[in-house]
Amino acid sequence: MEHFFKGYPLFSMLLPKVGGVPAHPANVHRLLYDEEQLVLVFPEGRKGTEKLYKDRYRLRGFGRGGFVESAMRARRPIVPIAVVGAEEAAPIFAHLTFLQRLTGLLYVPLTPTFPHGGILGMFGYLPAKLRIRFLDPIPTTQWGDEPWKDRALVQTVAEEIRALIQEELYGMLAKRTGGSRPRGTRTAIRRARRCRPTPRLCACARSCAAATSPTATSARSRSSCAAVRRCASGPSRAGSTPRATSTPTTGSTRRP
Repeated sequence: MEHFFKGYPLFSMLLPKVGGVPAHPANVHRLLYDEEQLVLVFPEGRKGTEKLYKDRYRLRGFGRGGFVESAMRARRPIVPIAVVGAEEAAPIFAHLTFLQRLTGLLYVPLTPTFPHGGILGMFGYLPAKLRIRFLDPIPTTQWGDEPWKDRALVQTVAEEIRALIQEELYGMLAKRTGGSRPRGTRTAIRRARRCRPTPRLCACARSCAAATSPTATSARSRSSCAAVRRCASGPSRAGSTPRATSTPTTGSTRRP
């Protein structure tokens, strides 16, 4: 759980009782590697809890990819999960900044039950039907022995997992509403498809892992990791496929 929950008296006592632990790499590694437990991570963090109702089902950034690094260190697969319905159960219409300054809380949301419902209104949820979809596991053992040392690779995998979940959410919403999608999602879908987890990522990531091995030259490492970054940024124009060729002796890369 995020450290900002410690600023709320009730949440700071309740979350540890239901199995929540502070979001720290040491805790994640202990649970995944030492105790071999399942760990549920919310990569959006605090930004995901602050979203307004008009921004529902539009994922925020996944930070620096700490969950990917932890999974790589523990050599455990990542199972992306898409949930539809939760943002209707606890919608936030606005943030009351004057109450935030008065109380010293991190943020004070305006919901159907708070603040006019008092303290108990913070725990008020509307009835909603949740749809949960578990996507295919993403193995983390395919990128060499110590892939977490490559920050570009970690960030690339995190962004592509985010794009995969985002596109799945839009598909679930379209199926729920009979084919119609939320306003403004066509552009987001196109962006998501540019960097979704495809064999293109796996090929580039394997190339980067092989290039960063102890026997590889530094020039080749730089050129292969540059290819991974191009895969993360997606094609420069519609219908184009990014390709990169590297010269091991000089480390230069070019795009035909």
